[in-house]
Amino acid sequence: MVNKMEDEELKIICKEVLKLFPEKVDEYRLGKTGLLGLFAGEVMKKSRGIADPKNIVKLLKEFLD
Repeated sequence: MVNKMEDEELKIICKEVLKLFPEKVDEYRLGKTGLLGLFAGEVMKKSRGIADPKNIVKLLKEFLD
């Protein structure tokens, strides 16, 4: 695998991470936007550090907003 993660694969990981933290997702939506870092960190772990952080943040915001 090249050091680039496909968008579809990354979307799946983002959704999995958000499902793991339903309370944190609610808190984020109530204004605790700093939790985005928690979600992004978990996605980076699951992607073994090969996902592009900018893509992660973009996708997470799409799912959260």
